[in-house]
Amino acid sequence: MKPIVYVAALTYKRPEDVAQLLRGCSRLALPEDWEVRFLIVDNDPQGSARALVEREAPAFGYVVEPEPGIPAARNRALREGLAGGGRLLCFLDDDETPERGWLREMIAHWERTGAALIGGPLRRTMPRDALPAWRRLFARSLIARRSLAEKRAERDAAAGRPVPVNTSNWLCELAIVRDHDLWFDSAMRYSGGSDAAFYRAVRDAGLAVSWCPTAIVSEPITADRLSIRYQFGRSRAQGIVMAALRDLPAARVLLEQLPRAAAGLALMVVPVIGIASFAAGLHLLGAAAGHVAHLRGRTSALYARREAAA
Repeated sequence: MKPIVYVAALTYKRPEDVAQLLRGCSRLALPEDWEVRFLIVDNDPQGSARALVEREAPAFGYVVEPEPGIPAARNRALREGLAGGGRLLCFLDDDETPERGWLREMIAHWERTGAALIGGPLRRTMPRDALPAWRRLFARSLIARRSLAEKRAERDAAAGRPVPVNTSNWLCELAIVRDHDLWFDSAMRYSGGSDAAFYRAVRDAGLAVSWCPTAIVSEPITADRLSIRYQFGRSRAQGIVMAALRDLPAARVLLEQLPRAAAGLALMVVPVIGIASFAAGLHLLGAAAGHVAHLRGRTSALYARREAAA
């Protein structure tokens, strides 16, 4: 009997993205020695993606998770995997496209390393829409920054340094969920970052985490994200969450983050690392602002608007 691997994606009222994901998954090269089960977890209580999934990919599993929030939907996927006898579970985002060999690479890496949790690269691609020249330049800066981050992750992994992983490209041994009672924190429903907290919990449990540089997924940048306000706000929210997870003394936070904010401003003005400089500087500045905001008692509400819409 073949072991089972689940490939799960969460969605909430994004039918065009889900359709693209379904097409990408249908083109995957599947591992011969595994049974692959695809699962869409719809966080819309009305089940708005059901008809699309049943029409475009009737072999895919589909469930509705009525409790709002990404952690609840992620935990539903874990429960479905455990109930179905899965050995492994992979996550993709609903707006991503995996390369044809993605799943084979992920599983082969797990078989080589035995790691409990594995991450892989997420590559940004240019927007599909026609945009003004300055927005396209901004998009290229974001893509270049992501490319530098991918290279740094590969170097860190090769040197034995930890590489944080998130659910945009993720493989987990389901046994660790059951044996170590590891779940996504529902208290982070509005803030985001429950996958970062999960990663830290896996590390704290002494379990192995690894990085697979050959398991690649891609995601187009959408026009609504090509603004300084959006990118700064997202980085600030992520900084707040990371500061809460690290829980460092205020003096150390300031000692770390004020120089990073200054470096961020400098990068936005001087292209020290080429076209990636502006996006990298903006991210540093936003993350530093988030750390300082946490000291002032601020919390992240990155997904609050989404919750209100639900």
